Amino acid sequence: MSVAMTKTYGIRNALAQFPVTGELHKTGQSYRIDVLQQQHYDAVASLSEAVLAELHASGNGSFFLPKPEEVLRACLGTMDNPCGEQGFTLGVWVGQELVAKATLAIPRCQEEVCLIQSPPGLTWRDYTELRSGVVAPDYRGNNLHVELYRLRMQVAEQLREWVVVEYDVRNYHSWRTGFHAGMHIAYWAIDPSDGAMLIYAIKHRSACPLRAVGGEQVILNPSKDWTRLIAHLDAGYIGVSETSGQLTLLGK
Repeated sequence: MSVAMTKTYGIRNALAQFPVTGELHKTGQSYRIDVLQQQHYDAVASLSEAVLAELHASGNGSFFLPKPEEVLRACLGTMDNPCGEQGFTLGVWVGQELVAKATLAIPRCQEEVCLIQSPPGLTWRDYTELRSGVVAPDYRGNNLHVELYRLRMQVAEQLREWVVVEYDVRNYHSWRTGFHAGMHIAYWAIDPSDGAMLIYAIKHRSACPLRAVGGEQVILNPSKDWTRLIAHLDAGYIGVSETSGQLTLLGK
């Protein structure tokens, strides 16, 4: 069976659980999480623009770049196939309003890998990528980001052994959510486009969430102390938890 056929068959089974429903913690409003399709592109683009504008207005958007239409569309499905060319995107709907989205990318070749640095010792066949999780400003604080992590990882673990996510080191709000989902920071890279430091969280589908117990612990601010962070990651330490922007690393 070809890679494309295997992916389509696996995706259809893995996405059979959707849609799922729930209630917002703050207001009790009902929401629905479902796989977004090409017909939802305008809602996806509008949500992305609103989140980016709010981040820039608050001074926190310097490391977020708008995504071109072809990138957004690549992970939107169709009526015939819930998975787009490079993966799928889950959307959270409150009534007719799209209030959050998040993508799971499934590379079919090395050229489709968006990571600046792939996980050491792994190839594109070994992992999926978590990408582009955003929540509309008025709907934050309802654990939607965490729920989208959880649901994507459920699907990812049915498809490939590893799941990987790339973070700008300054965006600690996002890598905090990764820890809640049982991931750990394992390696780093430098973004050649702007010189920013990137850190990578990974999780194996059979691994239990790691906790900072046993071994040597080091606590540092990764956005201010790149040198120590790089040295410890290169020495085999892993990032396991975050508090107020401070990263706890656990040695072997």
